[in-house]
Amino acid sequence: MKRFVISTLVTDANINEKFLASLNNYCRKNKAELILIPNNLTKLTDEQMQDKTILKVGRNLNRNLLVSVLPINPEQVDPISGLDRLSSNKKSVIYASPKQRLKSVASPSQRLPRVLMTPGTVTHPNIKNTRRSIISNMDHLAGAIVVEIQTKSVYHYRQVQAAKDGSFVDLGKRYHADKITDVKLEALIPGDYHAGFTDPKVKSTIVNVLKKYTPKHLVLHDFFDGISVNHHIEHKILQRSIMGRLNDLSGELKFASNELQELSELVKKVVVVKSNHDEFLDRWLNEGKYVSDERNHIIGLELALSKAQGSDPLEYGLKKYNKFRNVLFLKSDQSFKLTNKEIECGAHGHKGANGSRGSAGNLEKCYQNIVYGHSHSPEILRGAWVVGTSTYLKLNYNEGPSSWMQTMCLIWEDGSRQLLNVIDGKCII
Repeated sequence: MKRFVISTLVTDANINEKFLASLNNYCRKNKAELILIPNNLTKLTDEQMQDKTILKVGRNLNRNLLVSVLPINPEQVDPISGLDRLSSNKKSVIYASPKQRLKSVASPSQRLPRVLMTPGTVTHPNIKNTRRSIISNMDHLAGAIVVEIQTKSVYHYRQVQAAKDGSFVDLGKRYHADKITDVKLEALIPGDYHAGFTDPKVKSTIVNVLKKYTPKHLVLHDFFDGISVNHHIEHKILQRSIMGRLNDLSGELKFASNELQELSELVKKVVVVKSNHDEFLDRWLNEGKYVSDERNHIIGLELALSKAQGSDPLEYGLKKYNKFRNVLFLKSDQSFKLTNKEIECGAHGHKGANGSRGSAGNLEKCYQNIVYGHSHSPEILRGAWVVGTSTYLKLNYNEGPSSWMQTMCLIWEDGSRQLLNVIDGKCII
């Protein structure tokens, strides 16, 4: 396995010496190669031209990942805007920018999506008294991307962000210029869970992370799938006729409850975020669909009564089968913030501002720092981080090109974050 640490060198800015020293310490301890991408090759000094850590030409780390030296203005609001057209339809690309950005691009369904990334920078911000510079410096981030090459086609990546003293966290270790210390995991946020459709290899990774890092919180999005009451397939008679046991709401609630009980035994606190698939159940009850649903009529009556009396029907239904000691069910619009950076973890992402659909752009403006789910497609846009899915990558409703990935988020106790992917059933933790 080859390991690389990649950051941006803004050519007319001062080096963040403390962060660079921590990166060099990391590279020594982990036998990694440091790569600094200049934002503009034409502005490199003679000394920088001789520095082997500074990239002079684009470099393929394997057949599916390119580090590009395309010049990008460090003040550009979205550093990857339009670049999905430039990159190959097969390769992921890392570009130079002092901002940490990531977006998965829909690719033909027989392969994983390509990813466009920028790592953050190893330089200090340039202080200019202009509107564009002031806005840009708000997004300036001392950071890097760790890339681990597994094979000629398979690679893993994750982000790191530097603290004020230049140290940074990677997989439970804080790297300083001259030492390494342990760090606790505040929260694990898997991709949307969808009990009953979770990929067993992703679940195994979730369990392994919980056992290895013992986080304080496990935050679950779309934990309940709601296939048995899904209004999207209500009139698809043939599909419903061959679903068999999946039409059974009691059975789905029992399975999900047992799954939740199993996970809750591995962590101090589980937080179930109110999500759009939960709301399938609310809609089914509000519209009285249970009245003519012979299979689910009795459980429907029970849940409708619980809802009328002020209970959340999903919470009530799951607690029919297990009495959870450490599970918090969030209500719609209930905030749940973590670490001193106040990262919002209580929004699922399906609801944006003023009744609009959620997106990284509008949710980042609303919350500034947030980790959410819903789209099944990982993304980083300034303080908005999006997890992927924990399900199989192909379900019956995502035909065609897809940007789905099996991606989870780790939030460390200092508020730094990392996205981890399960690739071909494997994840580096």
